Amino acid sequence: MCCVCFKECGHAPRLCDFRCVWCKRTLHEDCLPQLPEECDLGPHKQFIIPPNGVKVKLVGIRPRRQTVVNSVRPPEAADWTPLIVIGNRKSGSGDSAAIMGTFRRVLNPGQVIDVNSVKPEEVLDWINLLPEYTCRILVCGGDGTVGWILNTIEKLKLNPRPAVAILPIGTG
Repeated sequence: MCCVCFKECGHAPRLCDFRCVWCKRTLHEDCLPQLPEECDLGPHKQFIIPPNGVKVKLVGIRPRRQTVVNSVRPPEAADWTPLIVIGNRKSGSGDSAAIMGTFRRVLNPGQVIDVNSVKPEEVLDWINLLPEYTCRILVCGGDGTVGWILNTIEKLKLNPRPAVAILPIGTG
């Protein structure tokens, strides 16, 4: 459905129309000039680290190297509280890998981290880059993963303390 004219999109037997990877809006080629040039990141913008405000670095061991945020330029949104998803792909018979993949499609992929590839200290260290914002952390994993992340938060003495939510994906 086109977000401008509200007619069906993608019904021609060829490549047609547009879909933004950040806000997920779909629109016709003819409707494109009616949208602003810069994406507003859609309904989840208060959780997304904007792609144009991020510098990343590669961390981890090959072949599972991941990008981790190195520096952040916050957006101008007043209610911005970035979400970091930390998961353990080995938890819950592989359910965590699927859930993390879903979050990578909604958030900036640099915000979704697998603790099997990156140390929690490296992931959580960038919260110190945003001392004026309260970050949110979603931990996807079992008891071991949750304990590891909570202990790391305590050890790093993050200020302000991030809000932490747990999505239990254990084998028990």
